[in-house]
Amino acid sequence: MFKFTKYLRSGVVLSAITAISLGLSAGSVNAQEEDDKKEGQRVVKVDCGKGDEPQKVLETYAFETKPLILIIEGTCENAAVEVTRDNVEFVGAGPYEQRGYITGVLKVEGGRGVSIGDNMMLDDLVIEYGQVFLDAEEGTITIYAGVGVNFQSVLNIGSVTTSGSVIIESSISLLNQSLLLIQQDELASEGSVTTGNIYASLQSSLNARKANIGDLNLGSDSHASFDLTVKHNGDDPGTIGCDSESRVWGLVDPNEFMWVGPCLGI
Repeated sequence: MFKFTKYLRSGVVLSAITAISLGLSAGSVNAQEEDDKKEGQRVVKVDCGKGDEPQKVLETYAFETKPLILIIEGTCENAAVEVTRDNVEFVGAGPYEQRGYITGVLKVEGGRGVSIGDNMMLDDLVIEYGQVFLDAEEGTITIYAGVGVNFQSVLNIGSVTTSGSVIIESSISLLNQSLLLIQQDELASEGSVTTGNIYASLQSSLNARKANIGDLNLGSDSHASFDLTVKHNGDDPGTIGCDSESRVWGLVDPNEFMWVGPCLGI
């Protein structure tokens, strides 16, 4: 059974967002639909191999307030998916042979409590004025090409169980007062998170623990905080570059050095 506790646990995060909710026009849905009345949520299966389109489902239920779950099966080729409403989850239909894959851009604009769940693969994720959870429970979430977190947005990456993993094979870019949280939620702190390089600018922030990340670059009054459970490129401390207006708090390697305060190098 799908659970939406993530939408209830994020009051502090929501206060950091200036949300803009946009409406989409209604459209037809060819996907298989199932209402879970007990949980008060709508579940729609989207089989991209049979021509179903995630965007049509989102357009049809753009103004509905109950949580919407899209179970994605197959590859959605070059799909332009835009989420403008709250409480939407994308989850893969099953294990490897049935994973859901959106090869285009998944854009969240103004939507809060949007979740990418188990067995989902994306090429590009873009967030503007929104809030997104990458929540792996017992499966894997993979992003291949790029992640952009822009304009007072929040991205929370974590895994509830040790068998869950989030793999971001690309860099993550934070822009204009945006926030990246890695394994910071008490309900999502057991699994594996791996990312590429992280770039933050224009008063953006990173708060991380229990992750393996690439190099970290901070600019334009941005900030980062992490502890010894954060590894850089495996066991290598990696590169931390900051301008004179940015700050880093946290241990990189207790036998080498500790960053507390300003750092230079970019």
